[in-house]
Amino acid sequence: MWKILYYGLWNLVLVLPKELRILLEMLAVILLFYILWPIVKYILTGLISICTGMNFLVLGGARVILPRFGRKNRYIWDEKIGKCGNNIDALLRAKRLKLKKSGRSMFLKNKLVRIAFLIFYIAAIFPTFKLEKYIPESGIVRIYRVNEFFSNMETKLTVEIGEYPPFWLKEDDDTRQEGAEEIISHEVMEPVRLELNESTAFANIREKADIHSNSLGTVSKEDEILYQYDYEHDSERFWLKVTISSQNDLEGWISANLIKTNIVEELGLR
Repeated sequence: MWKILYYGLWNLVLVLPKELRILLEMLAVILLFYILWPIVKYILTGLISICTGMNFLVLGGARVILPRFGRKNRYIWDEKIGKCGNNIDALLRAKRLKLKKSGRSMFLKNKLVRIAFLIFYIAAIFPTFKLEKYIPESGIVRIYRVNEFFSNMETKLTVEIGEYPPFWLKEDDDTRQEGAEEIISHEVMEPVRLELNESTAFANIREKADIHSNSLGTVSKEDEILYQYDYEHDSERFWLKVTISSQNDLEGWISANLIKTNIVEELGLR
């Protein structure tokens, strides 16, 4: 029963644009953290208590070892170590007391947390801005990894989604789920493995053969991209229908301009 509810909700989410999906997923993480905050606070308070105890043990060891290697006498070392230990102990106790008094909304009211949330969200949806030519490739790779993280997370969280249709669909509905499997009889052909060209570190997998279509995820040179013997041309570029076997058979369209020239020529699309 819980799987029907879980994957049914995911089916509702996955029909949304990628930008909105990422926003909802980030808000869901914050909501989960908000709900679990009492448990998190209890764990953090316990860790600080452990650190307080460790501080006592470390200082005790320092009082025995350091005087043997220093020129100052034992009493001077003992005074300095004791002062340092008191400062650390006071800091830990203050942090523990502040943590105990903190409420669930502490992080939501923090400006740094809000700024970090905004920066992370912009980085996640960056591929939709088409600004790659204005940013160095090293920066592009780092930014695209954020988008790839969300794509991989969605893939891992929806492993069995094909077995559970959305809530609103019925067998006699005129509206059918987009992308439903069609029974096609054709000759079984060996899949062709595609490789990104040398100047491309990451590439978008589009929902449709259109540069403005939603991005379903990103692929890198490490991913296995398999051509599905289907292509389209939009007057500017060829689009290849592919399956990403390394991402739980993610299916979509990739621009042939991002694939090695010799592979595209072998497919007869040049």
